[in-house]
Amino acid sequence: MIISASIICGAMEANEPRSTRFYAPGVIDADAWFRVAASDYLQLISACNFPRLLAGVNSLFDAGCGLGKFPSLLAPSLEDFSGSIDCDFLDPSAHCIDRFARSAPHPFAPRQGFATTIEAFTPQPGQSYDLVWALQSIYAWDRERLAASLAKLRMLAGERGGILVFQAARSAFYHRFYNAYRIAFSPRTPAYITAEEACDALGFDACQTRIFHVDHVIPAGDRALLEAYLRQLCFDTGITLKAIEECPATAALLDRHRGEGEYRLPQEVWLIGDGNILDALAG
Repeated sequence: MIISASIICGAMEANEPRSTRFYAPGVIDADAWFRVAASDYLQLISACNFPRLLAGVNSLFDAGCGLGKFPSLLAPSLEDFSGSIDCDFLDPSAHCIDRFARSAPHPFAPRQGFATTIEAFTPQPGQSYDLVWALQSIYAWDRERLAASLAKLRMLAGERGGILVFQAARSAFYHRFYNAYRIAFSPRTPAYITAEEACDALGFDACQTRIFHVDHVIPAGDRALLEAYLRQLCFDTGITLKAIEECPATAALLDRHRGEGEYRLPQEVWLIGDGNILDALAG
C-alpha cells in the first residue's frame, strides 16, 4: 500500500483545498478531463429543454462555475436568444473565476464573481436570482455544513427563483473509484458528496429528481488520458496510473470496467430541482 506524506503526518484535509489546488493554471489538464467527462453535460443538454427553461430567466447564480464548460456546451442551443442572462458566479478557484469572466458565451453575461467557498459566502440582503444552479460542483463541499450551504442556494433563489442541482449518485464510478482510492492512498480524506446526500439536504418534499445513466469511455491504449482522468477524479497530481494498477482495490475496479479495447466507466447522475424547473426542462 502507498501512503501519502499527509497521512504519515496524521493530517486531515478536506476535499475543497485539494480541489482548488488542482484547478490552477499548469496543474489541471482540462482538455483531457473534458474529452471524457463532457458526456455528462452533453446528455443533460440533449435530454432537457434548456431553451424553454432559460427563456424566462434574466438572472442566474452559478454555485461552483468551474471552468465554464457547461455554458460553453449549452450555448449553441441558445443562439436564438436576443437578450442576455446576467450571471453571478462562485468558485473557490480564482483561476476559474477569471476564466469564466473572460470566456462565458452568449447569452450568459458575467457580472460579479465570488472567489470563495460556499461555506464562507454570505448572501447579501435582497440578493436573489431567477435560477440558481450547482452543476457537478457539490462534491468537495463540507459535509457537516451541507444543509446550511444548500440553504444559501435556497435563499439566493428567493421567493420566485428555482434551484437546479446536477450530481453523481452513490453508485457512480466517480464515487466508487474515489472511495477505493481513499482507502488505499488517503484514508483520512473524506468521501465526496453524493446526489442522495444533496437531495436529502435540500428536502425530498421540495424537490424532484431525474436520473441519467452515461458512460465515460477511455481507449484502453490511451494510458495518458486514463491517468489524467483518474488524477482529476481524485484531485491528486501525484498519483500515477502505475500505482493505481498496483493497488488491488483500485486495479480491481478498473479491470471490472475494461472491455474490448476500452474502459467504459458507468455513471449515474441525478438532476435535482424544484418542480417548476424540472417541468420546464421536460417540455
